Amino acid sequence: MTFAAIAVGYLVVRDPVGAAGAVRQGSLVLFDSVAFVFRSLVIFVRHLFGG
Repeated sequence: MTFAAIAVGYLVVRDPVGAAGAVRQGSLVLFDSVAFVFRSLVIFVRHLFGG
């Protein structure tokens, strides 16, 4: 079991509303990161093949 899983479990028990907010914020950061990497990859491929 990872430290993150233990921390999330502790937050859910102690503060369910705060935990939900933290999970939502974390998922937004993760989504933004994936979108940034995807956009960067698309730009790289355009420059590579577009000249």
